[in-house]
Amino acid sequence: MGAPMFHSMGFFFALNGLAQGLTTVVMTDAATRAGLRGMLEAAQRWEVTEMTAAPPVVLGITKDRCRLTSLARVICGGAPLPTSVAEQFRRRFPHVDLCMGYGSTEAGGISLMIDRDECSRVGSAGRISHNVEAKIVDIVTGEPLPVGRKGELCVRGPSIMTGYVGDDEANAAAFDSEGWLKTGDLCYIDQDGFLFVVDRLKELIKYKAYQVCSYQLMNNVLLSCSTSNLARMVDGKLNTAGRARRAGACPAIVARNCRRCSHAISSRRGRRD
Repeated sequence: MGAPMFHSMGFFFALNGLAQGLTTVVMTDAATRAGLRGMLEAAQRWEVTEMTAAPPVVLGITKDRCRLTSLARVICGGAPLPTSVAEQFRRRFPHVDLCMGYGSTEAGGISLMIDRDECSRVGSAGRISHNVEAKIVDIVTGEPLPVGRKGELCVRGPSIMTGYVGDDEANAAAFDSEGWLKTGDLCYIDQDGFLFVVDRLKELIKYKAYQVCSYQLMNNVLLSCSTSNLARMVDGKLNTAGRARRAGACPAIVARNCRRCSHAISSRRGRRD
């Protein structure tokens, strides 16, 4: 069961299914409108063995009483998965490999967990994929950083885009002088070659002397929400008060009517500069 077709991971999943002759389950409009419940019912009906899921969906699967006896592998991407959620999922589905992956529309697949041993590296996004070069650079100087140091991830390889059509200004900002694509993600690579994605550089929230990662904020929202509130966040149509939300509204705002979520947002602080 793949991701939505408009998403790069969904597009790749569909092509991979065609290349390998695999049956791919595509969600209908009716199933999509049913949200998490519709997805789980489709997975059970068609005895899905592998599926892609964003972190909120992984948490929703963990909290649901579904019986996914055929499921063997879940590929999670789109955002960092909280360690506590990954551990809950593994306790709930010990027979399922939870594989983290990382990529983008501009770069394609950058990293992925392959086997069960790699899937045990909770918190990482797997190892760098074949035919992809990667380096971590200082966000100020642009100089390469050693193992374990946090900086911007830059990638290069045949799967990387050649550029944005007709937008020289955007291309100049996206690539360095040696043709490395700047991902805009704050990352580090450990001594075993596993990639860890910390946050988006442009999404760091600065509040007085504090820096708050949007990932940390969303982590608290996810862990504080009830299952019903989470379902509404995943569905993306209703907020916790039952009112229709405007298009493009932040998921954190969707959950603000939940007292526990509000407490998590107001009490979370980042580290000082």
